[in-house]
Amino acid sequence: MSEVSDEVQVWRQLSRGWTRLLWGLLVVAVVFFVVAVATDVHWGTRVSTVCNMVVASCWLIVARSRTVVDGEGIVVRQLRQRRIPWSEVAATQAAGDRVLGPTRVRLRDGDVVGLPGVRGRDLDRLEQIRRGGR
Repeated sequence: MSEVSDEVQVWRQLSRGWTRLLWGLLVVAVVFFVVAVATDVHWGTRVSTVCNMVVASCWLIVARSRTVVDGEGIVVRQLRQRRIPWSEVAATQAAGDRVLGPTRVRLRDGDVVGLPGVRGRDLDRLEQIRRGGR
């Protein structure tokens, strides 16, 4: 999914609707866990509630993943947020399928950083923003 504004381009792993749904599932799992701990329930129920919270939390990490690109650089958010100025980017590349495959940037120091939500078909738009054109 992508959003366009006057200043930035945003690519998301999952749409906002899915993110809201996952937040709701996490809230339900937490409430269920609190009720399971506060009442006398079978130990298997408690274990399953912990598993549900772990799964919902992992999905939220995926749902929050996104790439924001502007004229100054790239902001990649997965577990943590990282800002990469264009001066550090050596190349952009598609891994595997040129159209639907994931994309990465190769930095001048040799590191490779994946861009969540950006596909191979978006490389032209990425390069256009890198050059400063709209």
